[in-house]
Amino acid sequence: MGKKKTPLKETTLSTRLYFIVPGLLLIAFAIAAVSHGVWWIPGFSQKFGQPRITPALTFGGLGVIFLVIGLFPWNRLDKNQKPPER
Repeated sequence: MGKKKTPLKETTLSTRLYFIVPGLLLIAFAIAAVSHGVWWIPGFSQKFGQPRITPALTFGGLGVIFLVIGLFPWNRLDKNQKPPER
């Protein structure tokens, strides 16, 4: 007896917005920081007890990654793949 195929669940808009909105916010924060001349964002490391700095463009890069995850149709890629033959 073969395995029963379950239909793939389509990605809903709310699931996509979960990645798109934070991605856009991170990109906006990075653009605002760089436009104001802030290239490094200071912070404090609780683990090591020392001050630290983070490049502002890192937030923009993370925003782009989140945006790609939210906008790219991942389910369509999965549907087009053939199951491995045994």
